[in-house]
Amino acid sequence: METLIDLGRRYPYLSTWMKGARDDHPYYVNWQNPVDRWGSPWDSYDDLETLIDTLHRAAPLRLPDKRRQFKGLRLGSDGYAGFRAEMITAGYLARRKIEFDFGALGSPQPDLIVRDLNISIEVTSRAADPGWEFKRELAMAFREVRPKISLELEYSAKPFAIRKKLKAQVIEEIRQALSDGQDTVYCVVRPGVHGHPPITLTIRISPRHQPFGFFPQVRFADSTGILKPMMLDAEDALVAAMESSRKSEQGASRPSVLLVDIAGITGAHLRSTRAWGDRLVRLIKPEHNFAGLAVMVSRGWTSDFRFILGESPYSSTAVRNDLRELERRLGLRQLIASADEIAS
Repeated sequence: METLIDLGRRYPYLSTWMKGARDDHPYYVNWQNPVDRWGSPWDSYDDLETLIDTLHRAAPLRLPDKRRQFKGLRLGSDGYAGFRAEMITAGYLARRKIEFDFGALGSPQPDLIVRDLNISIEVTSRAADPGWEFKRELAMAFREVRPKISLELEYSAKPFAIRKKLKAQVIEEIRQALSDGQDTVYCVVRPGVHGHPPITLTIRISPRHQPFGFFPQVRFADSTGILKPMMLDAEDALVAAMESSRKSEQGASRPSVLLVDIAGITGAHLRSTRAWGDRLVRLIKPEHNFAGLAVMVSRGWTSDFRFILGESPYSSTAVRNDLRELERRLGLRQLIASADEIAS
């Protein structure tokens, strides 16, 4: 049963925030067709309405800037995931009654500034699901091939990323294999590093008998270390985030935690809290301008997420005391790794 939704009544804050949004806004289509049916996104809209309501009640400085940012979101834009991560972190601070303000746009200020502590939070996100994107590209590249074919991709382990040049090379090698009557293509996706063997990809080509639904199948070789190379690459991405010129400048402006949403990294949630905490502390070096490095695994627009934080062993005693006070207020006493614990 489909029922028309009174958006203004059901979502008073979100209605205001959506006013003036363009037709390429991520929520525009559903907003123009407010039908309540199975598969519609209204549960996530409920979460977003609750989040905006929570932030309005907390009344941090520069909240109107966030409304303008939200209205300016675009389908497929790189900034969507980072904006969402910042907003749900702000919502979590507000729920914990931690007074904060948003940093000024265009300035080196971190995203979230705690009012009564000398500590701030800079939020970003990292994503990696190269298998899905590559499947789509292969489907598009070979959907018109006749006779029809099926492709099976077998990785030796999960890759963090697949280079654009390598994708193009593999597509050409599949075309050549079809021309030569071959049924297998083999390539190295990631060279061996850190004592781990290379990640390889074997593509098997076979006739396809079903008339519809061509989409490559993906398998992973049996291996107890299937996620290790990907986690190492994910760690490299965290270090790269700390070392990026913009983030480094924001971290240098005042003592801050760099919080990275890793929900978009396939398999990252499988690493235990303790293992993540240990690694986060060890990734921070003296040259990094952050008092701590944290990861979060978000879920939609809800502020119910997994949060793991590692302290920098190179911060001053005063900064570390403020960081630990923030950890206490956040309720993270069981979810942190301190430099003292790692050193002992």
